[in-house]
Amino acid sequence: MNVAHHVRLLCLSLAVILFPVPALSAGGASGMLKESDLARVRKKVEALRAWQLTEELDLDQETSSRLFPAMKDADKDRQRIEVENRALYREMVRLINSDKPDPGIINDILDQLQANRMETARLEEKHLKQVREILSPEDSARYLIFQVQFQRELREKAARAFREGREPQDSDSVRSQEGADRSGGSSSGNGTGGNSDRSGGGMGKR
Repeated sequence: MNVAHHVRLLCLSLAVILFPVPALSAGGASGMLKESDLARVRKKVEALRAWQLTEELDLDQETSSRLFPAMKDADKDRQRIEVENRALYREMVRLINSDKPDPGIINDILDQLQANRMETARLEEKHLKQVREILSPEDSARYLIFQVQFQRELREKAARAFREGREPQDSDSVRSQEGADRSGGSSSGNGTGGNSDRSGGGMGKR
């Protein structure tokens, strides 16, 4: 139970990080997750990203000392907007579910969400400009490709962990358990079969 709870918490945290607003509509995630939970998961994700990016681009110390602070600033800007968007989204859900939603307030929230989207686009443009000033054209392209692949692999891992957390037994093991229960025997506890994670590849150098 404890393990399943932590797996679900990790999946929800990753979901909110990767899909900042839509993730809040599923399963009451907004009420289950704290910003401190997200911050801990995000810190681990950022450390993993920095390590893999260093290997992918073969970064030297001088380049890293320029690139990583730029990435950190971009992350902070992104997180600030995500936190605000989550608060706006929760308020919008509350209003929509109330007896008499106020169209004026809802419009104000929609305006702010739209403004935040535009600010996000401006910040991404600013960050890409910084990256291109630090890295060569080839490495800038590798950087963008890495970011897309890294996000995709995180989504795949989160989806897989969520499935395994919700379905710890396959149909064969469930049938075996039911047969053991009927015969009064005990089950040896087949799991879903190990955690064979081969998705770590795909972003390394080939």
